[in-house]
Amino acid sequence: MNPSSHKNRAPETVPPSRIGKLGRPSFARVWLIRVGLAVAFLLCSPILEAQSQDAVSREVSIFNFGLPSASAEAISREVSVFNFGLPSANAEAISREVSVFNFGLPSAGTEAISREVSVYNYGVPPVNFAVGSTNIFGNETGQVPFSLQTVQDLTNLNLTLLADDSHLQLLSVTPASSEVLAATLGPPGVNSHPISFTLNPAAIPATNHTLAYLNFQGVTNLDTAIVPLTVTNLAGFCSNGQSAPGVAANGQVIVIVSRPILFPATSLPFGFTIFGVPGATYSIQATTNLAPADWIEVERLSESGLTLTVMDLMTGAPQQFYRVQQVGP
Repeated sequence: MNPSSHKNRAPETVPPSRIGKLGRPSFARVWLIRVGLAVAFLLCSPILEAQSQDAVSREVSIFNFGLPSASAEAISREVSVFNFGLPSANAEAISREVSVFNFGLPSAGTEAISREVSVYNYGVPPVNFAVGSTNIFGNETGQVPFSLQTVQDLTNLNLTLLADDSHLQLLSVTPASSEVLAATLGPPGVNSHPISFTLNPAAIPATNHTLAYLNFQGVTNLDTAIVPLTVTNLAGFCSNGQSAPGVAANGQVIVIVSRPILFPATSLPFGFTIFGVPGATYSIQATTNLAPADWIEVERLSESGLTLTVMDLMTGAPQQFYRVQQVGP
């Protein structure tokens, strides 16, 4: 192109529609430029992702609502970590004045957490309490264990035990572990019995163990019965005065007065256990129909202890019903 011709060219005329007030480009064009720059920035910006290692110092709050947290988190004092969805880090080294809240999935494979730390894990209760089961004959005395598993520094543990007073008389609670400083069976209500423990937190084992035994006596003014032992109002308290929530597993006592009780096997081979009178002779009878019933004796056995187990009673019939009758002393 000839330079002279370029030099002598008339200036380009800008249409009025492209000129705004004061001779500047129109408002629409300015916004197009700005939007274009914003899109270019977003397209060129790096994709955010979790760091392989988070080293976060004091007075920091971390909120993780979606992506997995770091593979290793070394977090120092005055830090709060909130993990609402995905698993926390494979290793968490968290020091003093830290609160860790884990609301969903399992916490880290390794957690090294030092002093002044509050840990909330809603999958495993801090206190696990359980009542055992047994069976007795008539007005005999017996006992069931109370078991405990916790990592809390408990100083007190209170509960209410519900039991049918017409079949069972609760007598006392006997300590069975060294952390029990005192065990009290309080004044009973109607089928309701308050029980409290005073504990030495430094002596509580971290494993499941027998805390104490509940002593009782059968009542024979009624017939044979299964008496549930139900725990309510379970409450634990730590050395700092804070409460420690927990869960309880209930138990039962089978009180045999005259009639036996059958418990079928839960797996093959089919059978059942007879809870009956020691020394009694029982006739085991079967029928394939209950309307009308045609009971046939299939076996006769003598019970030497509190229970008698009967197996291998399958006959090949589409259905079979069983009963037990006492036929001898």
